[in-house]
This record gives sequence, structure tokens and C-alpha cells, in this order.
Amino acid sequence: MKESLTRQRRIRRRMGPDDRFDDQSPASVQTNHSEPSPDQHCLHLLATSPEQTQHIGAILGRFLRPGDLILLQGPLGAGKTCLTQGVARGFGLDARVTSPSFTLANVYEAPPGGCPLYHLDLWRIKSAPEALGIGLDEYVEGPGPCVVEWPDVAADVLPSEYLRVRFEIDGETRRLEFCAIGARPRVLLEQIRTALNVGEETAGGSGAARD
Repeated sequence: MKESLTRQRRIRRRMGPDDRFDDQSPASVQTNHSEPSPDQHCLHLLATSPEQTQHIGAILGRFLRPGDLILLQGPLGAGKTCLTQGVARGFGLDARVTSPSFTLANVYEAPPGGCPLYHLDLWRIKSAPEALGIGLDEYVEGPGPCVVEWPDVAADVLPSEYLRVRFEIDGETRRLEFCAIGARPRVLLEQIRTALNVGEETAGGSGAARD
């Protein structure tokens, strides 16, 4: 479902230059001990099935609140929409989550008293002004969290604080790198780390692969 929002203001913050580019399933995780910059804190996750990718997304979804921005980077078929399906479930929505490649934006409405989840796909967008033309700023500044696939084209007009998830394909395994840029995303990352029970050692389900 696509929703038209009333435009109120433009985004003035920016992405950093280095960033262009069922809930019971166990997920293998590893902390990242080397931080790319003082503003980035990262966590590495492994998912060996779509169910594990959704499980990771569901954990993320539990902690989202209005204003949170999640940027998903990775090749076609890496699992970006699969992760978003888990995010919606963890956020408490029972909506059918599909890729908005053709609609550009899906709005998943919450029950009364809740807030929506915005899901954007900028694959077909050619420039930052074009992204603003479809209402990118309105979704990002709307009354719910926002998940953006293929965000790089809009790097110049996206907020400077976000949780970035980069996907790598390794056969049937997906390597996910979560990096938090900004104070609120760092809180979100620590909540994910705690929910996965990650300490100084790699943790996961029985027999989980290690990164």
C-alpha cells in the first residue's frame, strides 16, 4: 500500500562519505572488534537460511521507534526484503511485506494506537532530487520508522544518523554487517547485541556457523 504524505520540510542532514556504497530460529553472531571510525559501531551476523534472516530482522523490529532509519545495502537476492519481513513482524505488524521495487514505497499500517512502518526501494531512482520527488523526506520524517533498500543514490539528502545493514552473499549463507552511525542507532545496535546475547565471544544456536 502506498501513502501520500504532506510535505513539511526538507532533510538537511547527510550520510557520511564512507557509507556510499519465525522468531525462534537461531542466528550466528559476532561482534566487530575494529571500528571503522569513531562514529561507527558494528556487529557481524551470519544467517544460513531465509528464516534466520527474518529472525534477525524480527529482533531489530522489536526495538524500532518513530524516526529510526534503517539503510539496507547489498546485491540483488541478498535478503534485504526478507530482513524487512522480519522487521515488520518484530514491530508487531501482520502485513504482507513485499519489495516496493515498482511502487517505490510501501506503508504498512499499524493497529489503532500504533505507528506505521515505511519501506522504500530506491533501485529505480536515478538521483537524490528524484528521491525527494517521491517524498523520501516525508517518509523519513514521518510518524514511524523507515527502512530503505538501495539508499546510496540518495546519500546527499539522507540523515546523518542511521543503522546501516550491509549484506554479502556467501553461497547459501548471508553475512550481515550492522553499523550504527549516531547516538540513537548505537542504542539500537546495543539492544540487538543484548537480545542476541552477544558478549566478547561469538554466540549462536547449537551448531551455528561462526564468522
